Amino acid sequence: MLRQLLRTLSERETWILLYATALLCFLSYHPSFGLLPSDCRPLEAWATKGLLLLATPLLFSLLVLREDPRQFGLGMGDARSWAKWLALFIAVMAAAILVASKVDRSFAAYYPLYWPARWSHGEFLLHAAVYAFYMFGWEYFLRGFLLFSLEKRFGSFAAVLQMVPFAFSHVGKPELETYSSIAGGLILGVLALRTRSMWPCFLIHAFIAIWMDVCVVYVWR
Repeated sequence: MLRQLLRTLSERETWILLYATALLCFLSYHPSFGLLPSDCRPLEAWATKGLLLLATPLLFSLLVLREDPRQFGLGMGDARSWAKWLALFIAVMAAAILVASKVDRSFAAYYPLYWPARWSHGEFLLHAAVYAFYMFGWEYFLRGFLLFSLEKRFGSFAAVLQMVPFAFSHVGKPELETYSSIAGGLILGVLALRTRSMWPCFLIHAFIAIWMDVCVVYVWR
């Protein structure tokens, strides 16, 4: 038993999953460090999470895996291919979110997460910028580092593995969004693998999040 455990712990993918799990648990308990006033804590939390989700995988790649972090989806990949998919997904999701935010009022009750953005254009822009940075860290962690580091061992099944923490991160949000994240996370994972880049995933995810806020605050208000 001990020998099997030691053999398992010697595998590269074991340390990747242990690190990823520990980081997500840490962020659940310590979303921010209380540096800003309480009414700005959501912004601080997104900035903190975005920084840790971006910086710690980079350090883990260099210091533990001893691999170039740029190989984990940071490059532009097949930009001509993903640009077409990006346009298609944005068009589809723009229409879907426009309808969903009108029909399901739980979205209006939940978004935007930074409440001052409901009453001030400046606060809305600040919220959008910080939230986009958070999305970049989140996408690099999932559709960059985790996806491509696990691909070496699991192949395309890595798209399924990275989808699981993505879906669980939506628990507590509107129910329709949580279930949609299962399909969405899988589609984004496949898109990143096929285009060899996390950039289209970031642009799609950031657009979805900010467009939802626009619909709630400015379209259906």
